[in-house]
Amino acid sequence: MSVPCPLHPTALRAWQPLTDAEFASLKPFLPAEDGRGRPSDKRKTLDAIFWIAASKEPWRALPDTYGKPDSIAKTLRRWARGGILDRLLLAVSKHPFSTFDETLRSLTWLICRAFRRMGRVLDEDSIQRADRLGMVEALPANPVKFHDPILSETVDRCHRAISRTLVADDDGLLNSAIRAFRAFWKLAQIAKGNRRQWKLK
Repeated sequence: MSVPCPLHPTALRAWQPLTDAEFASLKPFLPAEDGRGRPSDKRKTLDAIFWIAASKEPWRALPDTYGKPDSIAKTLRRWARGGILDRLLLAVSKHPFSTFDETLRSLTWLICRAFRRMGRVLDEDSIQRADRLGMVEALPANPVKFHDPILSETVDRCHRAISRTLVADDDGLLNSAIRAFRAFWKLAQIAKGNRRQWKLK
C-alpha cells in the first residue's frame, strides 16, 4: 500500500498559450498519431483544454479559434480514460517517482484543473490516486465524499454481524444491536461517497 502524500495546494497559474518549452515537456505524455484521419494539432488542443480549466467556464464558452468545443471535450475524455491525466498528475506531484521537470511543474495548476474537470469520467482509482498524491486542486470534492472501498468492506462485515445479532432474545442486546445497525448504516452511506456533491469547475 502506498503512503499518501500530505495534501498541498497548488499556486494558481493564469492561462496563456503554451510556450515551445512547455509543449515539449507535455508532448511525451500525449498519444501518438494512429495514422487514421487528419493529424490533430495537439498544441492547440492543449491550449483549449487549459483555457477551459483555468476559466471554469462551460465548454460552449471556448473561443472559436480553438475549434469545436465538443471535439476538444471528447479528446480530453479520451485522454482521461486512457490514463494520460493520471500520468501527468504523477509527473507534477511530489511523489518520489515524479518527473523533476520545472517547465512541466509550472503547469501543475492547469493540469490539476483539467483532471478535476474529468472527475465524472475518471474511475475511483484515479480519484483516490490524486488524493494519495496530495493534489488538492485536482480533487473534485473533500476526500470524505469519495468512495472508500476498505471502509465499505469493513462496514459490510459489521452490518452482517449485527444483523445476525438482531434475532437475539435479550431485549438489552437487541436494542444495542439496533442502535449499532443504524450507526453502521450511516457509516455505510459515507463510505460509498457522494458524487452528486462533487464540484468539477
